[in-house]
Amino acid sequence: MVERLASRGAPEAGVRLAAVERRGVGRARRRVAHERRWRRRTRRHRGVQEIARSRAAARADPLAGIRSRLLVGAGGGERPAADARRTLARSAGVRIATLGNAAVVHTQRWVEHFRARGHEVALWSLEPGPAALGARALPVAPLPGFLRYPWAAPALGREIRGFAPDLVDAHYVPNYGLLGALVGRHPLAVTAWGSDLLVLGRRGGLQRARARWVLRRADLVLTDAENLAAAARELGAHEGRVACVPWGVDLTRYRAADRRDAGLILSTRRMEPLYDLPTLIEGVAPVLARRPEARLALAGDGPQRAEIERLAARRLPAGRFQFLGQLDAAGIAAWLARADLYVSTSLSDSTSLSLLEAMASGAVPVVSDLAGNREWVEDGVGARLFPPGDAAALTLALERALEDETWRARARRHDREVAETRADHARNMGAIEARFQDLARRR
Repeated sequence: MVERLASRGAPEAGVRLAAVERRGVGRARRRVAHERRWRRRTRRHRGVQEIARSRAAARADPLAGIRSRLLVGAGGGERPAADARRTLARSAGVRIATLGNAAVVHTQRWVEHFRARGHEVALWSLEPGPAALGARALPVAPLPGFLRYPWAAPALGREIRGFAPDLVDAHYVPNYGLLGALVGRHPLAVTAWGSDLLVLGRRGGLQRARARWVLRRADLVLTDAENLAAAARELGAHEGRVACVPWGVDLTRYRAADRRDAGLILSTRRMEPLYDLPTLIEGVAPVLARRPEARLALAGDGPQRAEIERLAARRLPAGRFQFLGQLDAAGIAAWLARADLYVSTSLSDSTSLSLLEAMASGAVPVVSDLAGNREWVEDGVGARLFPPGDAAALTLALERALEDETWRARARRHDREVAETRADHARNMGAIEARFQDLARRR
């Protein structure tokens, strides 16, 4: 530019202008070079961040990179490879403060499951449980049952602060759910068990208000049936915080035996008013009278046991019934594997674990016609149903089930398939575990 202007006799001012332009070009070139260096540094910085993130993720979940391959079959189809979910590495442990009745077998299995998965679980309970469970006792006041739980809240609050959990896990809304909400620690997961919302939650204004107060403070409300989830939402639980995940059963334990005891009718429900054992005795009596091969076995215990034993002695043929008492899981599985029919006269249920155990074991269900049961079986498809409290209808349902061996075989195949598809304890509890881990990460 300077040479061209000078050759034309450009004035000195023009020369100065050309020099300025030359300096501007130099500055532009330096700016471009600076931007290139900045982009290179940024790419290096981002690369370091990506490596750090990938290494952190690998430490948290070593199988993340091959998870999708583990969860499909060898041919890449949609069906999971055999036991794939059971082989996945355990994720980082969560500190869980569980509040529940330590004397109840469902609480014991819940705690043992999460401990076996590598989580640190401390259980607090007003009711004593097996020593091996290691439940931490809460003070019990000489008060009516519904007041004992809030009275224990200050002591529990101090212990919870010392334990510093990632998650509070409370079972049964009116007592331990209330206790967990009173402590005020979050995140709070509340598990509804069925009658706490389907019966107690609808009994009166005070019970409804208590359930609503607890459910509105929960970060997660776990239910095991759609009718229970609907009840939770109706009582005030936030729509996005309600999850329906059946606990399921151990499909390796509950399986059919090679031979069945023809005519064996089995009940495994507790002997308390909710399960209406008088209707069961009255409904079974005509069947035993007409069928010499039929007999009744009742597993379980409860406050009505003496009353039910007296009723059975009056109404049933001698030597054709027996009370088995409280059985452990192995004992229940052994009886279900042999039984021809499983019978339940419950007046209310969400997802009944006893029903799922029977379905997995091939004991054909004859159960009361409840919304919770209809989520798993239909009348004539896998089961026979009868109106709750109707002993005559129960008799008819039992007779229809016993008279058709071909139908029973078809029902057993259907029920086992449903159990394998929807009631696998390992898979379903894995879904609950994932929700717990998500809550713990977001705390």
